[in-house]
Amino acid sequence: MNEERQDVMREIDEIYPLAALKNIVVFPHNRHALTVAREKTVRAIEEAMMRSDHLLVASVQRDAEIDDPQAKDIFPKGTLVEVTSLHRQPDGSLQVLVRGVSRVIIDDYIEGEPFLRVRVSEMDELPIESDQQVNASALVRTAITLFERYA
Repeated sequence: MNEERQDVMREIDEIYPLAALKNIVVFPHNRHALTVAREKTVRAIEEAMMRSDHLLVASVQRDAEIDDPQAKDIFPKGTLVEVTSLHRQPDGSLQVLVRGVSRVIIDDYIEGEPFLRVRVSEMDELPIESDQQVNASALVRTAITLFERYA
């Protein structure tokens, strides 16, 4: 997995489509299932699927009630994610499985239609400093695995 991550990090200065998410944070090194219905987000995911690496940036919007978020409505930190599977639903929404690659900081928004694109830089990951943090990380991984099985 580190080899995959290193390949992605070498090219992180590219421009990526942005998926503004409501009430969900995508974490690196984890898989997340998303249901996407908003047209802008659907189009961003479709563009990511056209890329050879299937990458996009996922960030949370500040207010989930906003249907058309602009740059000011989105948190400046997000996650570079790889779209691993996509299933179109009869109602036009998408069921998407993504894998978090790394935390990123959004440096610049490129306005555009039909969705936002962003230029990002890699966030330094904090080193693990204690046994307590290692135990907490193990508990989080276990909880996520159990939730994925349940979902």
